[in-house]
Amino acid sequence: MDVNDPSENKDCSPPLSLLNGRWAGRIRLVVLAVFAALTGYGIYVLVTHDWQDVAAFWLTRRRLLLAGFMLASLDVFTDGLVWNGILRQHGIRLGPVRGLLLFLSGYAGHFMPVQLGRFFRATELSRLYGVSLATATKAEITLLAFIMITSVAVFCGAFLWPWLFALSFAVPLVLTAMALFVLGFLFRWIRGLSVQLPEGYLRRPSTLVLCMVTGIGWFINGCILFLIFRGVNEALQIHHAIMIMTSNLFIGVVSGLPGGLGITESYIGGMMYWLSTPPEHLVIAVAAFRILTFWLWIPIGWIALLLNGLLYGRNKGSRKPE
Repeated sequence: MDVNDPSENKDCSPPLSLLNGRWAGRIRLVVLAVFAALTGYGIYVLVTHDWQDVAAFWLTRRRLLLAGFMLASLDVFTDGLVWNGILRQHGIRLGPVRGLLLFLSGYAGHFMPVQLGRFFRATELSRLYGVSLATATKAEITLLAFIMITSVAVFCGAFLWPWLFALSFAVPLVLTAMALFVLGFLFRWIRGLSVQLPEGYLRRPSTLVLCMVTGIGWFINGCILFLIFRGVNEALQIHHAIMIMTSNLFIGVVSGLPGGLGITESYIGGMMYWLSTPPEHLVIAVAAFRILTFWLWIPIGWIALLLNGLLYGRNKGSRKPE
């Protein structure tokens, strides 16, 4: 048998894509099993506790919840700023009102699995404003790449927080710059990817700034989580909250569930229980966090989507970006 003959070897081992699919399926099953176990424990807590004192405790914390909403709005504003900056790098300039409405409309797709809701916004940009779907999708992929890069970088910084406080702020910046440099170098040698981005895009100072601004969102989300749980867990530190939030992204993506629905609540609840949060407060505290950072933005997204279609739809003259 000729070992160099592909026809002789094609059935000897499964394709790499099949192996990857099997591993992804097994990882997803493990994640879902953990989710089921934590959910069962949550149901047990719901059934066995008296919630009157807990509800009274949270009713006195309305100002804290308002502060959490303001921080969540700042996080959305930061993402919108980066998204608009990426579009400008591709020569797309939207007016402030329609740009805001279009960005917020992406939150209407929160229920789509594996971050696919972001690409709903790309189709709207293409449909309403005549932007190439490839370019609109490219902007969303770039933003998602920035989010993933900074999640790892900020996690590393938060991990170092207790021991090397000064470096904990420098490390995310250095790791973000290194990641963009390495990706820029690799893209030059991967045929098909190098032509998808402008020449030297990942090495531009403006790209580095946008990616670093994306990392601010992780710090903001960590602050929201810290504010909500600090009152029921005095041992909680800000770097704990940031590490939970940054690692949560990958847990949600691996699960494949729309918006990380269920798995995010279970993961945050499990981490907070591990950090000795009283079980009777877990459900309400996690629910408050998810309302501020997830559920509340779905109706806002649908309102923005409706207004965008009414004010700037093709029936209004097929307006294009400036």
